[in-house]
Amino acid sequence: MQADTTVSPGATRIQRTAVAAHPATPDRNPMLSKWQYTVLVVLGTLALLLAVANGVLFTQNRTLQTALNQRQAYVQQTVPLEGLYNDIVKTLAQMAVKGNDREVLNMLAAHGLTVTVNPPANDAPAAAPAPTAKGDKK
Repeated sequence: MQADTTVSPGATRIQRTAVAAHPATPDRNPMLSKWQYTVLVVLGTLALLLAVANGVLFTQNRTLQTALNQRQAYVQQTVPLEGLYNDIVKTLAQMAVKGNDREVLNMLAAHGLTVTVNPPANDAPAAAPAPTAKGDKK
């Protein structure tokens, strides 16, 4: 064994000594057996495959979450407009009925909206029997 001394400017002396490697004993083999090596390779490969699968699933999940968040934002933005949309459709249906416009009625039906025409209500109440005079007898 040989001592190595190194002197740096402004530093104290550092002495390093080389250590001899531990000699292999006959009953101790530093190598892995064939089955140990195979098990370690299989486990390492499995760990690598699981890490890659985790990355792929993470990316897909992130993409799906982004799409879902966009849809949710759209729904939240359109909820206040639902009343306005209902009023527009109702007015459109009333105008189509008044103008007897079959194309508009067909378009509404194509979108799943059925328009039924209510019979016009009489403004005057049903005709009451005419009052009879005191002397009249039926």
